[in-house]
Amino acid sequence: MSPAVKGPASEKKETSGVPFLNVGEKGGLLYPCLVQNFLIRWFANTLGIGAAVSLTGIHAEGWLPILGAGALYTLVKDGLRPVLLLLSLPIILLTLGLFILVINALLLWGVIKLVPGFNQPGFLSILWGSLISSFVGMIVLLLLRRYDAPYSVNKSVNISVNKSVNNSEPKSVKGRVIDV
Repeated sequence: MSPAVKGPASEKKETSGVPFLNVGEKGGLLYPCLVQNFLIRWFANTLGIGAAVSLTGIHAEGWLPILGAGALYTLVKDGLRPVLLLLSLPIILLTLGLFILVINALLLWGVIKLVPGFNQPGFLSILWGSLISSFVGMIVLLLLRRYDAPYSVNKSVNISVNKSVNNSEPKSVKGRVIDV
């Protein structure tokens, strides 16, 4: 038998014991950023619904229904909202985008109907609640600096830019670069 070689290649990483939760391992969690983004959006939507409950005529029986509504609202906004926006595109164009407010209010109304622990407020309270929830969620996401945009910002990258005007040599540029 050969002696054990110590070094970075022979060190074993600690795992969680659950194969699909081992982020970065082969066979581990495939999309850890999706789970992280979902949890961040859930947090933002939960705070938004909590703000809507405290500022409008929507009433909840504690934080547990608000947490459940935040999770369901996140799933509905990620899954059903794009389909509804696509199907109602002609109405959205005719109303210059104001119908999106109605779609958001209908989604919040459906979530409040499905989650036990909420009263059944009027449509105006739901409309204001969806506006408040969207605004607070947007602010929370901006504060956490988590964007769902399909680009990344690299800091301090050197790139060469060719000037095509006077055919001089390439110029080195330092700064932020957006990879699309």
